[in-house]
Amino acid sequence: MLLHNSSFFRIYFGNAKDRLYPMWYQNLPKEQQLLSVPPFSGLTKIMRINNLMFLNQVHGAKGYIIKESDFKEIVPFTLDGDYMITNVSLAGIGIMTADCLPIIFYDRLNTVAAIAHAGWRSSIAEIGVKTIQHMQQRFNTEVEQLRIFFGPSIKKCCYKVQKDFIQQLEHFEFAHHVLQQKDDNYTFDLPSFNRLQLEDLGVPKEAFCFEYNICTSCDNNFFSYRRDANKAGRQMTIVSLK
Repeated sequence: MLLHNSSFFRIYFGNAKDRLYPMWYQNLPKEQQLLSVPPFSGLTKIMRINNLMFLNQVHGAKGYIIKESDFKEIVPFTLDGDYMITNVSLAGIGIMTADCLPIIFYDRLNTVAAIAHAGWRSSIAEIGVKTIQHMQQRFNTEVEQLRIFFGPSIKKCCYKVQKDFIQQLEHFEFAHHVLQQKDDNYTFDLPSFNRLQLEDLGVPKEAFCFEYNICTSCDNNFFSYRRDANKAGRQMTIVSLK
């Protein structure tokens, strides 16, 4: 577990020790309070949160503004989507990953947090860009005021793709920066692909923090779908405002 603790927000980067598996957490009783069940219950002390929300991730680029009432009215893991935005204090918004890239956004001017689940499909659909655009529409977020954190994900050292994957990136001018040929295949740099999209939107280079972007395939402390296939669990990443 890694914890980023600032004066205004916290980010929890979980790992395989949380032992989270989709068949379990997606089938918790609807009446069950998520923060009463381990390992989620431990977050009440670590994150000091009163509420916690997860979406039913579908590898798309749809997301939601989560209001205070939504934490009471929406059952976690039931709403389809891949990003969330909130300005509610002491409430966590989270995603589950096992190689996909967690992207956390903090608007320091308006005190707004967001989190996105960026696998390759969501990344090609520009989920990071759409998250910021949604923040701009609802909270007048300015890209110069953002801080952006990349969590643990598979990195270019381990992310092998077939040659036909290049077609997925044809309309991105910077595609050659994120693909590297290796024998008959290529490797894909998922974090850089997302960073370059956000920089094209105007996010300054100094806004990014890569300290927590550990390769999930290299490091056995994390679950990796590429490494472990269907045996892989998930690690949770959560952001909350203080």
